[in-house]
Amino acid sequence: GNAAYAQNDIEEAVRLWNRAIRKHVQELSDGKSCDQEATVLEKSIYLNLAQGYLKLGDGERALRACKVVLYTEQQNAKARYRAAEACAQLERFDEAEQLLSQLELPEASKLLQRIRAKRQAQAAKDSKQEAAARKKLAAKMSAGLAGFSEDKPEPVPQEKALRAPMADLGTVS
Repeated sequence: GNAAYAQNDIEEAVRLWNRAIRKHVQELSDGKSCDQEATVLEKSIYLNLAQGYLKLGDGERALRACKVVLYTEQQNAKARYRAAEACAQLERFDEAEQLLSQLELPEASKLLQRIRAKRQAQAAKDSKQEAAARKKLAAKMSAGLAGFSEDKPEPVPQEKALRAPMADLGTVS
């Protein structure tokens, strides 16, 4: 997978890394021991997968690959950083900021700045869409009311309205 990635064939790299993970899992289920070297290799493949999925714009799969690593190593900087990138792709900005909050890397603060800028841009976009939706709704409501009161007599104030005489409740049997 790494050679394909180096040649910018991201889809092939992801395919090969997935095949390597499947082979690794099969070997473990066949009874192969999971030593330190196998654990490091597995972690490396998942982090590579995450990077590949990020390049392909598949934030959901990238995040899942990172979570596999974070499950056993919560403070893994590379996994946290890539998970934050995936969350940013998915517009899950709070989660991205939380993942970056404990990293003290220059790259992390740059990504945090980009995430905050994306969040502000998204909020502005949402605000514009909400205003447009309100305007559209108001126009529909106004159109629905058009002609509603035309050709209707003016309302008569209650004190001048003619009322049918009410029966004297004392005389009703």
